[in-house]
Amino acid sequence: SENGAYESSTCMNNTAAERFMMERLVVDSVVHWAVEYRVDGFRFDLMGHLPLQCMQHCRAALDSLTLVEHGVDGLRVLMYGEGWEFGEIANGQRGIMSVQQNLAGTGIGSFNDRVRDATIGGSPFCDPRIQGFATGLLLRPWPVDAGVGQGDADCQRHAIHVYGDKIRLSL
Repeated sequence: SENGAYESSTCMNNTAAERFMMERLVVDSVVHWAVEYRVDGFRFDLMGHLPLQCMQHCRAALDSLTLVEHGVDGLRVLMYGEGWEFGEIANGQRGIMSVQQNLAGTGIGSFNDRVRDATIGGSPFCDPRIQGFATGLLLRPWPVDAGVGQGDADCQRHAIHVYGDKIRLSL
């Protein structure tokens, strides 16, 4: 935070990649792993808490790697992560972050939580018994007395159509 206290809206103390040396550590580490260990893809847990500039610098550093000079075709190295927006970075409070809506055209992918939620049901923030497209919604509903609030058959039918659309659009 600005007063020097740790931010901890994620599952641990957050990094401060908006600061020069932390960004440099991230970029240098990605390049090191790609060159020295031939890592061909990077998944960033809670990527939305990293500034977009930091991720773009990682992408540019990887893109500059060549087979001739580095033994790695950096253009072929995958970069993606969880582009969630929550906590102290929500609504641009910390600048432009690596969240889903900011990644278009960057060459950086984002895990699609909308497909996950439509397929298996629910979200991390609701009852884990909520069903989705692949877990029995409408076809094998919970008994009424189970206390799972998925609505009646008409509500479930509507939800399964919406989930199907989300899955089709995402493929």
